[in-house]
Parts: sequence; structure tokens; C-alpha cells
Amino acid sequence: MITYIKGINQSLILTSNKVDIQKTRLDWWNNKRFKFNKGLAIAALSSILISILEFYFFDYSLESFKEDTSFFLIALVVYSAVLNLTLIIAELTDRIINKDNNGKIKSRLFNWFYWISSVLPFLYPVFIVVVYFC
Repeated sequence: MITYIKGINQSLILTSNKVDIQKTRLDWWNNKRFKFNKGLAIAALSSILISILEFYFFDYSLESFKEDTSFFLIALVVYSAVLNLTLIIAELTDRIINKDNNGKIKSRLFNWFYWISSVLPFLYPVFIVVVYFC
């Protein structure tokens, strides 16, 4: 079905189905944003707690702990902003790859971005262990 939009030159033609698909697609990604941010927050807090335990276990100095933790917290803020941009990239990738608005492809794409972004904060505690033993 084709919908004509009357304007000054009456040359704009939109298909109503395509507009509906784009709206529902954007709504789907916006509804997933809370789950994505919640997962990021849980991963970040868990990573901070593991880092604190590592500093205690490996007997680092307090000054080193303060410097590293403040750097890590700043890095997490930047990390969260960048990963929210990757969620936008995931939505754009969905538009390009998923022409039929297939829910299965959309869920797989979201899960892939979600789990990759949830694992990334744990690279910092791994880095602490590697530096300690090397």
C-alpha cells in the first residue's frame, strides 16, 4: 500500500509498511536499552569488586589502588558511553542486514553485542593478574 503525502510539490511518496517497520524496529531497540545498560552496570560493579579483592589479595599499596581505581572509574564512564554508541551501531546494522525485520536476527544481534560488552569490563581485573605475575 502506498501513501501519498501532500506537500508543496507533492513529490514525497512513502510506503506505510516501511514507516511502521522502522518505528517498531526503533521501539524494539529502545526497549532493549534498559536491559543493555543494566547488564553494563552489573558487569562494571562486579569488575570493580573483583579489582578491590585483587588489590587486597596481591597486597598493592593504597596510593596505587587509588590511582588505578580512579582511572578505572573514569574508563568505565567512557566505556559506557562508547558501548551505548555500539548499541546504536547494532540498530543501524539491524536496518542494513535485517530487511524483513526478522525478530530472530534482531535477537541474535542484540545478544552478540550484549555479551561482548558485558565481558569487556573484566579485562581490567585480568590485566591486574597478568601484571602481578609477570
